[in-house]
Amino acid sequence: MAPTEIACDGFTYTSGQFYAKERVEQIDATRLKALFLPRVSPGRNALLQRHRDGSFVRGQLQQYGLDCHKRYFSGNDIPLLRKMLQAGL
Repeated sequence: MAPTEIACDGFTYTSGQFYAKERVEQIDATRLKALFLPRVSPGRNALLQRHRDGSFVRGQLQQYGLDCHKRYFSGNDIPLLRKMLQAGL
């Protein structure tokens, strides 16, 4: 039997895990800082490879309740995530 999936307000809950859009799991802010500050580390490649469409950064911002106008998004959105982390995400 397939696991039950519940979707509401852009989030999905299935198999005991919450996801933002495109099945993006929340990454702890401390780990995000280690991966993206002061420079982008090689460990972030696996995360970004799973979400080549830029949904990783948008999903993290959604998980943390940060709403950004789409004009701030471009490319893979890493500069935006770094800016948010530097501001204290």
